[in-house]
Amino acid sequence: MLSSPRVLVADSDPGICRLLRRHFSIATYVVLTAGTGQEALELIRRTSPHVAIVSMGLGDIGGVEMIKRVRTVYSAPIIALLHPRSMLTVAQILDSGADDCIGEPFFLEELAARTRRLLKRMGPWQ
Repeated sequence: MLSSPRVLVADSDPGICRLLRRHFSIATYVVLTAGTGQEALELIRRTSPHVAIVSMGLGDIGGVEMIKRVRTVYSAPIIALLHPRSMLTVAQILDSGADDCIGEPFFLEELAARTRRLLKRMGPWQ
């Protein structure tokens, strides 16, 4: 029997964390949330989520640096959330190791579809 996919949501905005927790929980995913980069790295080390959704505006660790640090301990897919006022480009984020990037504000269904696509590529979840 398959267990539910684990999704890590790392965002300093508690509203985004609540929104994504609610949405993915309804889809029977196990959702872990982190409000800082350090907290996200610790959760990744301890729980090995199947996909990580990581904001590029966590505050304690810069966007590209965050992706690079995540990649040192984690090989599963990463979706980066890009703030509209960020100085980063999508190319910089993808070149740093993210599998996908979506701008904020985002459409919830589009983010969910991108997450499902990456999970499907990884294994038996659909």
